[in-house]
Amino acid sequence: MEVLGGHRDGAECAALPMRSKGEIPCGFIVLKAGVNRPAAEIEQECISLIREKIGLVIVSKLAITVTRLPKTRSARSFGAP
Repeated sequence: MEVLGGHRDGAECAALPMRSKGEIPCGFIVLKAGVNRPAAEIEQECISLIREKIGLVIVSKLAITVTRLPKTRSARSFGAP
């Protein structure tokens, strides 16, 4: 999700499909060092960004802030855009 990567507080992001009556994308965002805002606020901003930039075609209702993303042996993030 390139849109998540554009969030001002995001350092790194990834998106993975979740199954629940079809596939629904779930976005994960790692925050930049020193960001002290509530995670719930940033997650809501991410969902709003997705709806604004992509539209309602992508019905993403889930964005999760995490401390780090899992990496492959080549140091690529799983699900990275």
